[in-house]
Amino acid sequence: MAIIDRHIQTAASLVTQFDFKTPFHHFLNNYFARNKQMGGKDRRTVREACYAYFRFGHLLKHLTPEEKIRLAFWNKGLLEDFSLAANTKDIFEFIENSKEEYSSLFPCKEQISQQINPTEFAKNHLETGAVFFRKTKKGMLEATMSLPDDVQEIGQNVYSVKAATSLNAHSEKGWIQIQDLASQEICKQITVGSTCWDVCAGAGGKTLHLQELFPEATFFVSDVRAEIIENLQKRVIAAGHSPFLSCQINLEDPVSEIQFAKRGSKVKVKHGHFDTIVADVPCTGSGVWRRTPENLISFDCWEIARFANLQENIVKNAIPFLKTGGQLHYITCSVFEAENEAHIPAFEQQGLSLVHSTYFNKQKEGGDILYYSCWEKGIV
Repeated sequence: MAIIDRHIQTAASLVTQFDFKTPFHHFLNNYFARNKQMGGKDRRTVREACYAYFRFGHLLKHLTPEEKIRLAFWNKGLLEDFSLAANTKDIFEFIENSKEEYSSLFPCKEQISQQINPTEFAKNHLETGAVFFRKTKKGMLEATMSLPDDVQEIGQNVYSVKAATSLNAHSEKGWIQIQDLASQEICKQITVGSTCWDVCAGAGGKTLHLQELFPEATFFVSDVRAEIIENLQKRVIAAGHSPFLSCQINLEDPVSEIQFAKRGSKVKVKHGHFDTIVADVPCTGSGVWRRTPENLISFDCWEIARFANLQENIVKNAIPFLKTGGQLHYITCSVFEAENEAHIPAFEQQGLSLVHSTYFNKQKEGGDILYYSCWEKGIV
């Protein structure tokens, strides 16, 4: 049996065993840790095979996991032939000949925004995306930094690499910030005033980018998870900047004041303090599932309403801290209407006026789909 055949069988067994209770990459890494005899190339092939299976989502249910992986590998030229695809030129013709609708690949398809073409959206999940990054100011000054051979500069300080390329060393030294193309473009749409609060900072990619675009502004960050804030501050320091003013807070409930801290000093903030608020809120993540395609199989549609309710509460409780005339920038990495444009009436009732609303769809370039809307606070 050829090595690649053994890898395909291993992958088929792994995706069948997976119970979706943990992120698949953790499950896979645990498997590799128990099977240390596998080399780096073996692991990459098994990983690719597993994700190739998940990318089909709910399509081609008549095929076994192994057959789906073989179809994907044949389409990439990694297998010389795949008997079930005889007289078929590629994976797309195979699916079309099966008389299945591409839209069945994606869960909850009837709730996807009408601004997104469902067929093209689904088809893009069958192919691996890219990784995007930009050089930090520290990285631009680093004369010894050399980038991997497969890096492509696709715009001013915008770089693209294959998903399998390792950028860990560059990122850990603060030379680059890995940030999807759609996210980078949204940051370039945002104008930051003298004070800016990122209410759900997460890994902090957007605020780190905004800090470099608006170095004179004072940035505040918060998140419901203390460890997330700690990791973000490490990234800020690695990039050569002073830590942000930060706090741990749950914005599901209203608050009258917030206490931020920075290197031992504390700043108490009350309503009407911020010129700019960035609300990159928790969401289904459906616009980035090409990176985590196991969600195409495991996601339950009831989660959409849960996230939509959470998002509305977060924005409602953040708005009082925005100055009159200030701007709130609402962002999700979701394609579901309920998490995005469906919020417009509720936000308007909170005294916000819509400046613009759009989807940043970078799937053709190998990136994500993000939703972005800009709001201005009037006199309530």
